[in-house]
Amino acid sequence: MPRSRGLMEGNAMRKRTRWIVLAVVVVLLAVGGYAAWRALQVKDELGGAVDAASELRSALQSGDDKAADDALASLRAHAAAADEGTSGPTWSVLTRLPFVGDDAHAVRVISAVAFDLSGDGVAPLVDAGALDLEGFAPKDGRIDLTRIDKLSAPISTSAEAFAVAEKRLSAVDADGLVGPLASRWKQAMGDVRDAADGLEAGRVTARVLPAMLGADGPRKQLLVFQTNAEPRAPGGMPGSLATIDVRNGRLELARQRSASSFGELDTPVLPITKDEETRFGPQLGTFVMDAAFTPHFPREAELIAARWTQEYDEELDGVVAIDPVALGYLMEATGPIKVGNVELTSENVAEELLHGAYLRTPDPKLQDLWFESVAGSVFQRISDGPVDGERLVRELARGVDEGRIYVSSFHDEEQAELAGTKVAGEVPSSTQAAPQAGVYLNDSTASKMGWFLDYDVTVKSSCDGGKRRGLVATMDISSSLKPGTKLPEAVTGPGIFGTAKGEHLVSVELFGPQGGTLGRIKFDGEDQANAEFSSYLNHPTTSVAVFLGAGAKHQITWTMNTDSAASDQPVVVRVSAGVHPEDKSVVAPAC
Repeated sequence: MPRSRGLMEGNAMRKRTRWIVLAVVVVLLAVGGYAAWRALQVKDELGGAVDAASELRSALQSGDDKAADDALASLRAHAAAADEGTSGPTWSVLTRLPFVGDDAHAVRVISAVAFDLSGDGVAPLVDAGALDLEGFAPKDGRIDLTRIDKLSAPISTSAEAFAVAEKRLSAVDADGLVGPLASRWKQAMGDVRDAADGLEAGRVTARVLPAMLGADGPRKQLLVFQTNAEPRAPGGMPGSLATIDVRNGRLELARQRSASSFGELDTPVLPITKDEETRFGPQLGTFVMDAAFTPHFPREAELIAARWTQEYDEELDGVVAIDPVALGYLMEATGPIKVGNVELTSENVAEELLHGAYLRTPDPKLQDLWFESVAGSVFQRISDGPVDGERLVRELARGVDEGRIYVSSFHDEEQAELAGTKVAGEVPSSTQAAPQAGVYLNDSTASKMGWFLDYDVTVKSSCDGGKRRGLVATMDISSSLKPGTKLPEAVTGPGIFGTAKGEHLVSVELFGPQGGTLGRIKFDGEDQANAEFSSYLNHPTTSVAVFLGAGAKHQITWTMNTDSAASDQPVVVRVSAGVHPEDKSVVAPAC
């Protein structure tokens, strides 16, 4: 009996165990099914949020207020549902599971970010009409400053929300995400970063623009037209200068003058630092057109303004620089403008100013008069209209983003607001600022051969977990000039500095990240053992002289290391803007 009873108890235990295991399996299947169902729900809601965001963008671009309100309501509903779907205990369990935990966590973050942005990120802009850009166009020579002032608060709120969103998304390790999620994550990260950058620029603009346009009293701004046909570090050589008098948003073109007419001074207009003289020579301060040898636009602005004030004894409040490619962007908003016998359009204005004018008119004085006429005509059209306001704002933003439009204010509070933005055109010296390297071109031929100059920069980074982050950069540079092409001296230059007419000598200035290192320079694969290194604004620097005959192609490679404080940050490699409508600058992503 005892043996039989033990056997019965053993059988009963095994049955109970099987039922317990079966129950656990059923529960797990139920939880898994519920989790899968929630995941599908979240996927649908996020998809709905994306569709609503697209509809919102279309409605705002078309000026349909009701459709914009409906799309915003739909966006908030979908984002709220996705946020709720990823906030409970079930989703929390998913984030801890092997294989899928990272993906579940990423979906949780992006759902929360979408919900937050549908509120503080987007709603203030829609409610304030901040995305209706038509009202920003000048009318009858005046910009409505009250409209800009009223938008300062909502734009600041949105800018802060997008900045927080960017940080939250950046904190997620996206390397282990599954393919489809990884690609969508990359897209979302890029969209949020672009929006954050744009809103930060908008926040700064809304804060400083009213004062710069004379809201608190008259201002005098110096406008510098830079020509990329003769490359300089910020993009192009200062060619034509003009002062603009502004009072309460009203713009008036005052005095115009060519940069070449200032001649060369015996001594620099302002004291030149030892690093500046080593890197660029004394002509940085003696020759207006060479003030742009420095890639640090605030310094260029300071030097040019000092020379202007020395000549005219009038106080300037700031400097604005623009190149012909950006001028072409703005003409997307103005439409064609006829200057003399030439009709300028958004498609041909860059070529006319950077090349065509030198083919038609060999006389430098007549060229200067032509450039002044173009500047005056475009300014008049923009200030008096008719202008497509929305297109004007978008194309201004494009010019800033590509490093073709720079602004420097001589009022400390305004310059402090501009600091760190693309429009400031700075070379940051502090290692606390975002790491920035640079590739800057300075013409050494006194020619307009930059029209034929093609170049691209790529950068790769190594992330080994060390204190310093390694970077390897490559520049491919070439001349698109066909052998045998006949060009006037107005284009080729006089043939100095050891170059024959038609050849191009370019000084390529290489800047490593602030506080970092620069080394291992190679030119067409050969080590440049004699490269001379110096420092400028806490950046290691060197230069490579590149001779370009017709059709020539060369390659420069070099290595860099970041400061230890920047080892885990993206590194921007700022590159001089060229004659083609594209952004030359590149970014090495964060590790």
